[in-house]
Amino acid sequence: MGIYKQGYRKFEGKLQGRFGRIMTIFKNEFIRRLKNKWVLALLLLAWVLGFLPTILTGGFMFFFVTGFIWILLFTAVAGGPIIAEDIEYNAITLYFSRPIERMDYFIGKYLTLFALISLIALLPNIFISAYVVGMLYGTSTEGFDYYTFGYSLIGIGILMTFVFTNLGMAFSALTKNFKYAAGGIFTVIFFSNIISIVLSNLYRNIIYCSIWSNFLIIFNKFNDFRDNDALDFDPIISFGILMLISIICLIIIWFRIYKAEVSE
Repeated sequence: MGIYKQGYRKFEGKLQGRFGRIMTIFKNEFIRRLKNKWVLALLLLAWVLGFLPTILTGGFMFFFVTGFIWILLFTAVAGGPIIAEDIEYNAITLYFSRPIERMDYFIGKYLTLFALISLIALLPNIFISAYVVGMLYGTSTEGFDYYTFGYSLIGIGILMTFVFTNLGMAFSALTKNFKYAAGGIFTVIFFSNIISIVLSNLYRNIIYCSIWSNFLIIFNKFNDFRDNDALDFDPIISFGILMLISIICLIIIWFRIYKAEVSE
């Protein structure tokens, strides 16, 4: 069998800049995640069972409370594999081959999960806020500020998207098995909230250990809802705790990405 000289030719296409590389990661990952049947099923269920009944019945606070479960489930399913899969299959070494930098990888992945979670944590809030302000403003409900409610609903949606993106990526970065990552996200966050709420009957300030309660404290304080126990807590402390959790998650993510081995 003859051995022929391999022919190579220089790439003559236009090389993408850093922004283009990041957007390529984001676009490909976002589309790929949405094609996952579990991600798509949860997204549809959250909208059909959460958002639509809220518009039809006006149970806005019920949507806000139950929305936490949908966001948690969605974060576990969509966020679990976001980094863990790359580590398990060594795809991360390909990402870090030139010209992809570690920061490019981080930003692309972060934008992907942020955009996915916003489909449940933020986008429905925007629609509900527009509905509340546009359709219900001017009704005779006494002591209710529609504008404050609408803006605070959007604000808390942005905050929840940010915090859960950090949590999802951190858990995914801790293991190369995306199933463990997904299970860890749900188990740790869900049961830590349950335990914190139960133990708060013995020591009330332990409620700050509940991620969900901190969101509720901030949201209720903005709207000054009466006859609500959440008004007895400091929203500044709640916000600080959520930011501390986010910082810890970002450190974990960056350390994991930075320590990943790259084949030259």
